[in-house]
Amino acid sequence: MPMIRYGRTGLVLLAVTAVLGCSDASEPNVDPCLLQQEIYVLTSEPPRFTWEPTCRMAILYVRPEAGGSYTWWIQADTNHIESGITYGEAPAEGIIDEVGPADLTPGTNYVVTIVRRHGRGANDLVAVAATLFSVGLSKPPAVAGAAP
Repeated sequence: MPMIRYGRTGLVLLAVTAVLGCSDASEPNVDPCLLQQEIYVLTSEPPRFTWEPTCRMAILYVRPEAGGSYTWWIQADTNHIESGITYGEAPAEGIIDEVGPADLTPGTNYVVTIVRRHGRGANDLVAVAATLFSVGLSKPPAVAGAAP
């Protein structure tokens, strides 16, 4: 059986290979803020939006569920938008784009969406959560076909 000799460089290379070979590829290094967020809406006048985990976001927008124009859109230069934001009240710093706010119609369903930036490119954005809400109702809308 031949004897294998390793020089100093060979031992270092062997050690590095052994360490890399032991890493668990099933555990990706994922930003926990890119995982599913949960949005909560306090349907006061105006509504207030919070989310968990409380990661900062790059974009928050509201639009009618049925489609159409955004009623409110704010975009920060980085992930600058914090949980706990009130409709129409953009943060004082870091906002680079804003549309609206437009008045919300009572009884109309709206969708609020939060988006996180995960890189430096213009397209490195991920919508991490969206939820449905409405304002100005004393009780939730009736579901078609439900018993009174």
